[in-house]
Amino acid sequence: MRPKDQAKALMAENERLARAAEKQGNTELAKVHWQLAYINAQGAAIMNQPKKPKGHTKKTRQRIDTLKDLRAQLKPANNEHFAALIKEKPSKKVVNLWSKKQLTSDATILNFIKKYRV
Repeated sequence: MRPKDQAKALMAENERLARAAEKQGNTELAKVHWQLAYINAQGAAIMNQPKKPKGHTKKTRQRIDTLKDLRAQLKPANNEHFAALIKEKPSKKVVNLWSKKQLTSDATILNFIKKYRV
């Protein structure tokens, strides 16, 4: 049984036991089972969250490497100048890695350069 399914089964069992205890008039036992059901529900909710991969994606890594190579070739004065040079005359590698809309935008490449410190 998967952990997620196991947490859901425990939650359902504790809810059933809590309802049975309430019918018998044992409020303390019902309270404990409701608390356990709530805890199991939280565990199941946490398991549903997708995990982000650590590090850069393949495309981001390619973009970083391409911009580092271009920076070495062009030797710009600052980041703004570098982004303007790329925007004016994008190389084939840059065109393959960014869309036309991203290349025409003033902020996209500059923000990428600042974020990844290229």
